[in-house]
Amino acid sequence: MKQGDSLGKEIEGLLTQFKDLFGEEPGIIVGHKAVVHLKEGAVPRVCSARPVPFPIKGAVEAELDRLVKRNILEPVDTTVTPIEWALPIV
Repeated sequence: MKQGDSLGKEIEGLLTQFKDLFGEEPGIIVGHKAVVHLKEGAVPRVCSARPVPFPIKGAVEAELDRLVKRNILEPVDTTVTPIEWALPIV
């Protein structure tokens, strides 16, 4: 048996054993608090948004809509909630 074959079987076994983690649907972590560590005095860097090329604009909008529907992304109204630490999606 080749090494690649055994690795493939090992990966397949992990995917089967933990299918709830590696399924098609995204999961939600419950009961865990995330912590972001920043250097003291860190400030957001000013970045300018880049326009999406017109030929792929429809595909980008469709993907963003799909991610919002699956609760992976959350739309934010920047006129209500100021965003200090975010970058535009490219």
